[in-house]
Amino acid sequence: MFDWIKRRDAEGARTEKALAQQRSRAAGYLQDPQRAQALVNEAREKTEQVDDDGPLGRIWEDLLTMIRLLQRYISGQYRSIPWQSLLLIAGGLLYFVTPIDAMPDFISGLGLLDDATVLMFVIQRLRGELDRFRHWEGREPAPDRESRPPEKPSGE
Repeated sequence: MFDWIKRRDAEGARTEKALAQQRSRAAGYLQDPQRAQALVNEAREKTEQVDDDGPLGRIWEDLLTMIRLLQRYISGQYRSIPWQSLLLIAGGLLYFVTPIDAMPDFISGLGLLDDATVLMFVIQRLRGELDRFRHWEGREPAPDRESRPPEKPSGE
């Protein structure tokens, strides 16, 4: 059991390192709207080429949400997100679109595993931000609304 924990911690450290490298590049992209738009376009194109049943299947909707969120940020339509969260999204998308990373994407069946790992790491850290954005889009209820019982009318 402890071996599993050590492997998980080592994988987390590798993922954090890979993402940190992309995060520094991400700042440059976010400060240049043309580069940021190019990143969104590349990410969209790659999602059209990738099977959503493969390694990215479990996180497919969240990946698409990250792309939409960055697009709305670039256009100025959505700004309700901390800079650090935006850097994580852009860093994750940069890792996703980079063809040569820890496992090159052209390696059939395995190339997207590292992309999925990095994106899962980002999604886990930004679950609340992604849910708030979906609510803003009108795609799902506010994050806290589902857990609260409905309010009673004031006459009871």
